[in-house]
Amino acid sequence: MLMHQLLLDGAERQPDKTAFRWVDRQRTLTYAEAVQAMQRLAGGLADLGVAKGDRVTIVAHNGMDYLVSMLACWRLGAIAALVNVKFAPELDYYFADHMPKAVIYTHDIEKDVKAGAAAAGCVEHLICMDGPQEGAIALSALMEAALPPPPDPLDEDAIALFAYTSGTTSKPK
Repeated sequence: MLMHQLLLDGAERQPDKTAFRWVDRQRTLTYAEAVQAMQRLAGGLADLGVAKGDRVTIVAHNGMDYLVSMLACWRLGAIAALVNVKFAPELDYYFADHMPKAVIYTHDIEKDVKAGAAAAGCVEHLICMDGPQEGAIALSALMEAALPPPPDPLDEDAIALFAYTSGTTSKPK
């Protein structure tokens, strides 16, 4: 079963039921809202050239945009590479390791993201969750464009996620 398919199935059965609740911010998304957000971001990422098998780094604080970003990657068959924000100063290592095409991040780590992307040389697109920044697209702009995503690759053997260890004994792997 594909991870994003669980969301699609939930929306088909109970579109108005809460799918996600962000307790700290008192924010919720119904299944229908979550699917719409996933599809919009998947369409925006696809318009940037993100496709099946591409890596997209998500380095951000926990929240709804984080979830939607992972789901949008999976919807495209892209690989979500999750990096903890506390490792932002070491992004050059992570980017060189998994070679992302795009990076989705929060505004407070802009300097580290740009330095890591420049060092790695593979990052084609920077996407800031909190609005536009010089050299970065606003996540909200990708969502508002409401571009349709390409057909779902429906590949149950595809890699969905790169998750790194905490690196307590050596470099994270």
